[in-house]
Amino acid sequence: MNFTTLTQRLTQGPQRRIGLIGADDPASLTAVAAAHAAGLATATLYGDPTTVAASAERAAVDLSPFTLHPCPSAAASTAAALASATSGAVDLLMKGHVDTPTLMGAAVSASTGFRRGGLMSHLAALEIPRQPRLLFLTDTGLNPYPRLAEKRDIAHNALAALRRLGLDRPAMAILSATEVETPKLPCSVDAAHLCAEAHRGDLGPCECAGPVDVFIATDPAAAAIKGVACPIAGRTDLWLLPDMVSGNILTKSLVTFAQAKLGGVILGGACPIVLASRASSAGDKERSILLALAVAATA
Repeated sequence: MNFTTLTQRLTQGPQRRIGLIGADDPASLTAVAAAHAAGLATATLYGDPTTVAASAERAAVDLSPFTLHPCPSAAASTAAALASATSGAVDLLMKGHVDTPTLMGAAVSASTGFRRGGLMSHLAALEIPRQPRLLFLTDTGLNPYPRLAEKRDIAHNALAALRRLGLDRPAMAILSATEVETPKLPCSVDAAHLCAEAHRGDLGPCECAGPVDVFIATDPAAAAIKGVACPIAGRTDLWLLPDMVSGNILTKSLVTFAQAKLGGVILGGACPIVLASRASSAGDKERSILLALAVAATA
């Protein structure tokens, strides 16, 4: 599975509806227009009609295929879009010209009803040159230093998303700096606990190894040299990171130095949310929409 096969799968299904929050953002309008041109989605735009029209003109985007929901402010745009998502009127949300604290503060608030029980978390998908399939990393953008219970929710969110993408038993590596559980590395202790839970079936259908380092996760020969029994070495689908900082650094390093193609999505709510960085390329935003569409299409 890669971004091309995801696109092919989506073109065979019905169009989905994107809710663009703060639609007066030229880059986001361009990405939404690209998804529409590919026949994948249409959109409802939440924002001030005057500023949205001006942004569309700058981006050379035709607004006529889309529905505009007038909102006087970023907060009003966020509230209206979350209400639409909660009611099922849109299939995914995308951050436009609205700051992340405003959006996520409302998304996690009990008053909106958008969050569905557990922790919300970020899932990144990377298409790395010469690798046969997408590699998924979590949490790379939302929860800075999760503890064991929070990592459990993060794993649940990511594994559920991968199963919706067609991976019936995703192979999850829980990463640490070592394959040995040691109190000096609390993340290794957490990894051992979560791996035991996965083996009991508490995380749903999946395969799991942890704690393991990157070498073991990617290379069966490394596992053999270290004498570590890791049946998923070299074929992992998902890496559960110790914290957001390491995940963020790893993701951006793969994009910068390995020319990986990136898409990302927020999970754990009524629908997926595309929450791209301000420095994200147009391609990253389009692939993030693609990933969110693929998750939403089978949710």
